[in-house]
Amino acid sequence: MVKKLVFKDEMEMASFLGLSAFDVAIAKEKGRISRLLRTARLKANVTQRDLATLVGSSPSAIARLEAGDNVSVSLEYLLKVATALEVPVLIRSTTLIA
Repeated sequence: MVKKLVFKDEMEMASFLGLSAFDVAIAKEKGRISRLLRTARLKANVTQRDLATLVGSSPSAIARLEAGDNVSVSLEYLLKVATALEVPVLIRSTTLIA
């Protein structure tokens, strides 16, 4: 029998996984960006294949980006995808950890 782990909050889970509060904040932001790009692609009625062709990538790379599975994505790649989808990009310094 497999025991299910239950955590009282995300920071307890992060601590169990050895993640810092900064790691958690970055993961959340990456997830937000991934959802934003996927929503923009769907709204524009563009397939992952078509978007990949526009940015010189592969459909699987677009799928990984949208799923947040890319461990490391270059700023250039994000800008290519955002530009192809006509998503405005604003980079700002912000406090990720309260």
